[in-house]
Amino acid sequence: MKKIKLNGKRCLFTEDSLEKPPKGYKYIYYLRHGEDDWCEPVTIENVVVVNRLGRIFCKEPFKMPKSKDKYVNVKSCEWLEERDYGN
Repeated sequence: MKKIKLNGKRCLFTEDSLEKPPKGYKYIYYLRHGEDDWCEPVTIENVVVVNRLGRIFCKEPFKMPKSKDKYVNVKSCEWLEERDYGN
């Protein structure tokens, strides 16, 4: 797992869909990447089927809109640890 800060909230990021959240991280979300950049998140969602970047574990919830499109746009993203891109 890698440390990441999204929209001002510190979270843990994983690409492993089976990894269990650590103690104290009770909120789980999925990150969607964009069509042109597969390395940076563009939205935070409850479920992602297409363009799934990975999952995040959070201690605090993200406020999801009550609209039909239930996602939060990523306004700021800071990787607090270097990511391994499989190289």
